[in-house]
This record gives sequence, C-alpha cells and structure tokens, in this order.
Amino acid sequence: MSLVKTQATLDDAQEVLHDSDFLNPSNLMALSGGELSQAFSFDVADQGYILRFNTKEDGFLKDQIVFEMLGNQIHIPEILSIKKRGDLYCCFSKRCPGILFEDHSLEEQVALLPNMMSSLKRIHSHDISNTSGFGWWYSEDRDGKFSSWKLSLDARVNHFNTNDYIAKTI
Repeated sequence: MSLVKTQATLDDAQEVLHDSDFLNPSNLMALSGGELSQAFSFDVADQGYILRFNTKEDGFLKDQIVFEMLGNQIHIPEILSIKKRGDLYCCFSKRCPGILFEDHSLEEQVALLPNMMSSLKRIHSHDISNTSGFGWWYSEDRDGKFSSWKLSLDARVNHFNTNDYIAKTI
C-alpha cells in the first residue's frame, strides 16, 4: 500500500459529481491501483469516466501535457477538467477500456510486451529538445530536476523507501 496515496471516499466522489456538469452519473465505484491519486469510475449514458483525487494539481497537469503531446500516438485518456475542492484537486477524464497489466496472467503479460515496447518507442521518439534535465519534472517548466540521468537514478536508489522519495520530490 502506498504511503503517499491521496485518501478520498465514495462520499467525496458523490459530492464532487453532484456539483459537476455530469448529468445523471451512475455506477460510481472506487478503483484500485495508483500510487498517488484515489480514482473512481462512473458512467453517464453510454460513456465511462474517471474521477481522480490528489493533494497536488501537478500530476493532472502533466497528464494534460502528455495527452496533448502523445494522445494521438499512445493510449492515454483525455483530461476533461481539473478542479480544486477543499484541500484536494479533482480531475475528470474519459475512461479507457482495459485492465491493469499486473491483473493479466503471466502468459498474457508476455504477449503484451511487444505492444508495450512499441508504445515506449513512440514515447521516446517524441522531440523534447526544448526541455532540459533528467528525471522528475514539473508541469510549469517541463524540465527534469537532475543534471544527468545517473543523478536521477542515484537519487532513487539512495532512498530506501520509494514512496519517501516520491513524497519529497513532488
């Protein structure tokens, strides 16, 4: 279990949905997975949506940036809106079909690897020459926070608890 995951309840999600522009949402349910955000799924008519909560806005802004850069090349959901509610940020996106990689059998995971590698090649071929740095980045400047990839990796390795590293860098 993540030590830095945002805590939000079904009641929180229902309140946000009640105040949203979504008409007659149904089938609201909490989703598992995720290291930082608490996610919920819901439906409106025949379309599925995701509502995520986080204590910080930056991850949602980065999702928007990545969708704008790569949304036509890889499967990544479009961010529809980001709102502040109390101490939490809320993000609405369209739900993409599928299941988590780790929920597949080993044989299915092996069969999915070529497709995953193809997606990684598309990501790595994207031009980022207008940015600098390596490792963790923020939406406002899009620059990595380390001067080399090695320093970025060393920062992770030198912290026993990855959740502690993430909490200190976001």
